[in-house]
Amino acid sequence: MGYYPVIIRKMNAEQLRLQGNEAFQRGENAQAIIHYSQAIMLEGRNAILFSNRCVAFLANGQLIDALADADKAISLNPSWFRGYQRKAQVLQAQTHFAEAIVACKRAIELEQTITLKSFLDTLQKGQEQHPAIGISLGTSYSSVAVLCDGKPIVLADETGQHLIPSVLAFSSQSDTFHPLVGSESVNWNG
Repeated sequence: MGYYPVIIRKMNAEQLRLQGNEAFQRGENAQAIIHYSQAIMLEGRNAILFSNRCVAFLANGQLIDALADADKAISLNPSWFRGYQRKAQVLQAQTHFAEAIVACKRAIELEQTITLKSFLDTLQKGQEQHPAIGISLGTSYSSVAVLCDGKPIVLADETGQHLIPSVLAFSSQSDTFHPLVGSESVNWNG
């Protein structure tokens, strides 16, 4: 008798999952999220439910929630490729291509499919088109770097300096103000 409620919960969760799938296929993402959430309340250790809700969150533009669900799916079943695939999809939407590539490669280690390999190619092209940018804003000096071919490159100013003084000044010339940044503002005698 003790197993009866567990079986009922699993059956109800499966029914809600299917309703969520139907809503998602109709483009009713918010309704799909509700069905998947109700199913998760009944069966909270089911990676498939979190994976499905992740896709609905992603389609609804709720990227933080989608990433949390992808991570939860991975934690519940770390040997299932789909959790990593979902994580890569969310990271792609966030333009975090380097992290998305890592997640996609892990998915491919677990399940080699043409779809995943094609997705990896798409991510790598996206990374080339959207290089990562890092900014270090210090109280004395600042620097900016981009990621090119997987290697960080610190950008230089017009004088070739990589560390830029964290100074800003405005010069006035005929009723207009012109911003001066870095070394130019340090050397300004206004």
